[in-house]
Amino acid sequence: MTDSGTADRLQAARQRLRVKLAVRVDANRLLVDASLNNGTGQVVHVFNVLWDYAPSGAIAAPDSPAYVCIDGQELRLACRPLPNPPGRKMIVAIDPFLTPLDAGADMRQELSFDVPVQEYSCYFRREASSPVQVVESARARFIFGVAVGASDGAFAPSPIQGALQLANPTKLAGIVIVESDPVACKVQVAQRKDAFTRF
Repeated sequence: MTDSGTADRLQAARQRLRVKLAVRVDANRLLVDASLNNGTGQVVHVFNVLWDYAPSGAIAAPDSPAYVCIDGQELRLACRPLPNPPGRKMIVAIDPFLTPLDAGADMRQELSFDVPVQEYSCYFRREASSPVQVVESARARFIFGVAVGASDGAFAPSPIQGALQLANPTKLAGIVIVESDPVACKVQVAQRKDAFTRF
């Protein structure tokens, strides 16, 4: 259980992390420019290096540069740990690896997606036969997950060079989820009609 001091610390960090988003549709591509400013006064760690498991069990590149879902008319793009699927036992969480972000610094993510944009979650693999319905978004939002208040032993090197993996969550004050304001974004999205948990 989080004590009130830790909850206050996390809330203060959340208020000092700013996400900006710009999107543009160019021919058959959705171009996304998302940035995170760290105004917390301390180093934080951003869950921005997505990965997945290949059928062989090896670590592989994800099918998408960000997690994607459409909620109503809002296209949600995320670099953050996803909630575990309800009702499913998870042996290993597929949380993104992390990159440190110094106090006062900005992190920029420039991403490109095919149109129609595909919904993507590491926990619900899309097959060629997965049923979809093409819908149109009206706006977009970008979401980052950020680890704050880390002490020694929280992270270890990851299998991807330059990125860290969370080794001991008890060595963090916690993880905060920070979102951009919504921006206008009219683009086709292939909404999954099979088992899929949105965020």
